[in-house]
Amino acid sequence: MNELKKYPSVEQTIRTPQGKGVVDKIDIFHGTIYVRFPNDELEKFSLEEIGQMSK
Repeated sequence: MNELKKYPSVEQTIRTPQGKGVVDKIDIFHGTIYVRFPNDELEKFSLEEIGQMSK
């Protein structure tokens, strides 16, 4: 479960390369985060992409 600590929480608002969105779901086995944007579009990002935005 330590792996889960690397990810943002579901329903947390985060910054992505496409702008701010809300975490819809995470996949720790593939290292991906699914983010829903205000226009209801769902995008998949790697943990690395999201981590770079927080720096």
